[in-house]
Amino acid sequence: MSRVVLTAELLAQLRTELLAHCDETCAVLFGRAVLRDGRLIRLVVRDVQWPKPEDYLIRTGIAAQLRPEFVAGVAQRARRSGESLVFVHSHPFDFNKFSPIDDTGEAALAEFFAGRTPGTIHAAMLITPDATLARRLGTTEALAVVGVGSYLAWGSQGITLPGQPFFERQERVFGILGQQRLRNLRRHWNRRLGAAGAPRNRQLPAHRPGCG
Repeated sequence: MSRVVLTAELLAQLRTELLAHCDETCAVLFGRAVLRDGRLIRLVVRDVQWPKPEDYLIRTGIAAQLRPEFVAGVAQRARRSGESLVFVHSHPFDFNKFSPIDDTGEAALAEFFAGRTPGTIHAAMLITPDATLARRLGTTEALAVVGVGSYLAWGSQGITLPGQPFFERQERVFGILGQQRLRNLRRHWNRRLGAAGAPRNRQLPAHRPGCG
């Protein structure tokens, strides 16, 4: 499966920031798509933009829509730089899949970006209290979400690697770790931590106040 790859720290920050609100909340990630024989291998995230409250056209507990001016701004950057975008939003409730409203909004975004950034791959990410999901924008093609660094995360689950950080620079991580290496690392540390009697997985932090 193709992947969205970002630092585990950014993945934890996304979950914390987006789930801290009772209303659906958005973020936009910027990155580069890595292709092999025309097939997406991974989309490597390198930057994030957090919309301000005034950047929302609609924002409720069940829907969020960014203003056209904000979308035009990130589209301009993507067109100029050739970057891929990942549109992230939250479901601050236990609905761990993209909704029909999400499908409709993504279809419009995909059509817009097909004209503005032809040939560039974009994605959507959904964060819920229980899961982190992703897919290619405007499609049902699922993408795995992987956080890498001293903390190895898979979706909403992760394990802390003991000792010094595994990688000192983000560029080194993304340059060395391919899909197979990530799988091997996960198996290795699951065995090590399991043998030591430590928990195999720990939930990424996801602070969310009461929404009563």
